[in-house]
Amino acid sequence: MKSVLLLSILLLLTTALRGEEDVEAGPLPPGAIAYSGPGKLNALSISPDGKLIATGGSEGIVRLWDGKSAKKIRQFAAHDAACVDVVFAADGLSVFTCGGDRTLRQFDLEGKEVRRFEGHNGEVSRVRVSPDGLHIASTDTSGVRIFDLRSGKQLHLLSGHKVPGDPRASTPLSIEGLAWSPDGRILFTEANDETARLWDAGSAQTLRVLPQHDGSVAALSLSPDGRWGISTRGGGRLRIWELASGNVSRVISGHSADITCNAFSPDGRYILSGAGDETLRQWVTESGMELRRFKLTSPPQSVCYARNGKVAVTLSPAEGVVIWDMLAPPKPVLNVLLAGPDKAWEMLSGANYDSRSAAAQVFLSMPPAEALADIEARLNKEGAADDAASKRLIDQLDDANFVVRARAFDDLKTSGPRARVALRAAQSHVSEEVRMRVAELLSSIGGADDFRIPMLVEMLGMIGTPQSRALLTKIASQNLSIAAHAAAVLAREK
Repeated sequence: MKSVLLLSILLLLTTALRGEEDVEAGPLPPGAIAYSGPGKLNALSISPDGKLIATGGSEGIVRLWDGKSAKKIRQFAAHDAACVDVVFAADGLSVFTCGGDRTLRQFDLEGKEVRRFEGHNGEVSRVRVSPDGLHIASTDTSGVRIFDLRSGKQLHLLSGHKVPGDPRASTPLSIEGLAWSPDGRILFTEANDETARLWDAGSAQTLRVLPQHDGSVAALSLSPDGRWGISTRGGGRLRIWELASGNVSRVISGHSADITCNAFSPDGRYILSGAGDETLRQWVTESGMELRRFKLTSPPQSVCYARNGKVAVTLSPAEGVVIWDMLAPPKPVLNVLLAGPDKAWEMLSGANYDSRSAAAQVFLSMPPAEALADIEARLNKEGAADDAASKRLIDQLDDANFVVRARAFDDLKTSGPRARVALRAAQSHVSEEVRMRVAELLSSIGGADDFRIPMLVEMLGMIGTPQSRALLTKIASQNLSIAAHAAAVLAREK
């Protein structure tokens, strides 16, 4: 009887040390390259070279995964409570972990503890390494602590976040968003006091408070150039902040549930967001247009881009670690492959992502040369019609009748980017009146004429022939607002 009891205890101890049993992965999620299968995982980080993925587990276990196959390499016990966050060191040779046992720790990749940072109050919820690898920031119920990694000493405590109401109330401060600026001089934080804040990391002073969040900000990130910050709010909306002014530049809506995670691409031109609607979505930063959508069976908790921008990794309860192909064509949700290119071309201009995604598949399923010829013919036909109409209106800008001039100006303004080519050609018009009006119109014209242009940029990049790249370059030259998007596509397709 004693031997049976001892065996049972041994099995329980073995399971506790090993963590939860590995669960065999099911079918690969659409759009994914690889995934691990379900697990009790809380946070993830990608090594600088993209070869390893680290995750923290609810049982205090840290796991290392292969960055290409999502196969587990090793695991080790890191905390006496849940491992809430994990991040690779700047050199990729160790990981920093934090958890419910009020500690921040550093481990080498074999699982040997290198250093322990003491003095935290409550659960240590977030940890981030500065870009230069010299400092580390962590959060607890007192605020944000900055440590010098050379000495291990705490330098600052940033304590500006305050939970409103009675300080004796049972709801503690919880700082769930933490990010360094690219130059390591500024920290961006968010908390359950319904604000996001910018801090001077050197002086520990608050630089700016970004209010107006209806609820705790659930996810936060900074663009690689330090110009933009993302915070989230209720209703599945992403707020894009201009950090220099503290103003909201854009609000991106689309998710049908609260957003749980987000990240900028390495070049800052795309945003990934995951939400409670069990989707991961890719957006064009400059326009807010949705480019890709991946469906999971549980909400993604964390998301990271690899440094090459070609893959992204998410963490979700049902799927575990998922590696996504960020260059793959968008997956169609609607079956329109039999509708033909005419209907697909019409659908490409629609505001509905599912329709645009499905329509793109019509052209991507065609032989590349045939698809390219079809697309170019349609663009030329529409361009010729737009040019002819625009030229007639431009001529009317010099009409002797004021009413005709005013109507032509309004019609050209309404035409927007579709009139851009003709307006540029009219910059050398013989009439000074026309030149003045043309300059005014060109300065007021905004982005691409419709949702079709950004999707065409992606499609031409996926076709990947010299001819498609030439057409992509031509489109970008006529639509300056999507030039950065086109440049990113051209660069990644090389």
